[in-house]
Amino acid sequence: MSESKYKNRLTTPNSVRKERQRTGSPLNRSFCILCLLILSAVITPAFCQETSVAPAAAPTSGDKIVTLEDCIKQAFKIHPDLKAAIALKNASKAQVNEVRSAYFPQVGYTATYSRSVIENPTTSEISGFSPLTKVESDAYRSTISMTQQIYDFGRTAFSVAVAKDNLEAASYEILSVADTIILNIRSTYYSTVAANKILEVSRESVSQQELHLKQAKGFFQVGRRSKIEVTKAEVDLANSKLTLIKSENDAKLARANLANAIGIAGSFDYPLDENVEFVELKLEFDKAIDLASKHRPDLLKIIAQENAGKNRVNQARANWYPTVNGNASYGYSNSRFTFNRIAWGWGVSLDFDVFDGGNRDYTIVENQENLKYLQATRERLWQKIYLEVQEAYLKLEESKRSIEVLEKALDKARENFNLAQGRYEVGVSDNLEFTDARVALQQAKTDLIKAILDYYIARAKLEKAIGVTVFRDTLFK
Repeated sequence: MSESKYKNRLTTPNSVRKERQRTGSPLNRSFCILCLLILSAVITPAFCQETSVAPAAAPTSGDKIVTLEDCIKQAFKIHPDLKAAIALKNASKAQVNEVRSAYFPQVGYTATYSRSVIENPTTSEISGFSPLTKVESDAYRSTISMTQQIYDFGRTAFSVAVAKDNLEAASYEILSVADTIILNIRSTYYSTVAANKILEVSRESVSQQELHLKQAKGFFQVGRRSKIEVTKAEVDLANSKLTLIKSENDAKLARANLANAIGIAGSFDYPLDENVEFVELKLEFDKAIDLASKHRPDLLKIIAQENAGKNRVNQARANWYPTVNGNASYGYSNSRFTFNRIAWGWGVSLDFDVFDGGNRDYTIVENQENLKYLQATRERLWQKIYLEVQEAYLKLEESKRSIEVLEKALDKARENFNLAQGRYEVGVSDNLEFTDARVALQQAKTDLIKAILDYYIARAKLEKAIGVTVFRDTLFK
């Protein structure tokens, strides 16, 4: 069975197309219509006034139907996880320039002023006292200096390489976070659509049971059925209403989960576009594994971190070599604020740590072990990715086959319900047969909707597992 046959069943399944029974007298309907017209006349002017909507309240404004892509676009604007990942990338980008600044001259300026007082005691022959003689002086000094790294045996180069690898890892982290957001939104979006359809099935079941109760009461009044038939129908109607209450709550909870997946802290009461469509994914398992090894962002992220680890080892080894720096200075110093004592100079320095207590050796060992940790983590991550792809692929195939079976089961359940309803109307069957047929039909409709939901979610999970998400390009628009 091709996917095109059932890809829209989640939005318009046969289980919810049946026309519902309408009850109530013409007078009641006329009264309701009159009330609606009066209420509309009162409320309409209020809605015509200009209102302000918070930027992060919903993915769209007005009465426009919200699509899946609208939800994803809004999440890319407001989701805190994505904001955090982008901030980390910007920090990593700044770190690259920070480390690279060591290649440029370092210029400094120093200006000092000091005042000194020297007191020398003296002895007077006349008075015998020893007055103090004060010598005061002012000193001014102003110096501009510059140092320039000449050669450090690759120490700075490896530091820049580490920073670039970290920047690359941060970029892949953004894609990984975006893929997770997309998967969560797709899953909750499809779940919300399915919950709405199950809610319609529950309402239809209540309508069917109300009609059945009305028939049972009519048969009882003419003596064709016993009182127990009416009582049993009332119990079944109560059970149907309980199921409806649960379905209503599930639909509200699904919308709350969708709002949370988008990044909205509040209600989400906008109408959804239930015509969910996507291109069929025709992919062999081996091809899926190959795509995952090349495009999975979390795998590429740890590979970048592994490269950074290798550069850290080389950077630690470079600490064993000296650094060659050039320096120059120009300034003056005097007891008055004048330029009559000017001093300048330049030179070259060779800096080398003769003994540091083994710090350099331990640093090398530390970075080597950290590199081994990253390599082992990458290997374990690939095993998890392989299993994730396998599970998503098998779940997608299972969903396809399940839908084919459940479609046939739904046709049989609908046929069985029509027969049971007809038999009850002519007095051939009892209430138990009708109830069993109605419950079987409701369950068949629900199972088919859930199976189609599983197919959509499995499709989304497989895309994330291989690192090829159809909505990822929205991030860069």
